[in-house]
Amino acid sequence: MLPTEAEIVVVGGGPTGLVLSSVLRQAGHDVLTLDRQEEGANASRAAAIHAKTLEVLRELEVTDQLIAEGVVVPTFTFRDRDKVLTRLEFSSLPTPYPFVLTPDPPVGDRGWSGVGTQKCLVTCDDGSSSGFQH
Repeated sequence: MLPTEAEIVVVGGGPTGLVLSSVLRQAGHDVLTLDRQEEGANASRAAAIHAKTLEVLRELEVTDQLIAEGVVVPTFTFRDRDKVLTRLEFSSLPTPYPFVLTPDPPVGDRGWSGVGTQKCLVTCDDGSSSGFQH
């Protein structure tokens, strides 16, 4: 059942909305997160997680889990068959995470439930509504 009131409503249950909801909830606010798509249908299509994102997610205590389950990529190499076109080195970035992380499984396949937020669904276009919570 959906809550009937909340102190703060975050519209959008993708990665950004769920992280925002989690940060606000950790700060003691009563937060309701709304998304028009069913759980899983709004999955991220990102193939990689960048250093700054890992820094932000560290505050939510999910970075270590993502790194443990993912593939750390310190260098991207672009090729045309056997010819190296260019390399992107991340090792010199001024961050605790000098790499790009490729999630395994991809974040979109498991959602962002690891950020520990309650998520609710509302579908309004046809007048119907439903909900879920974690």
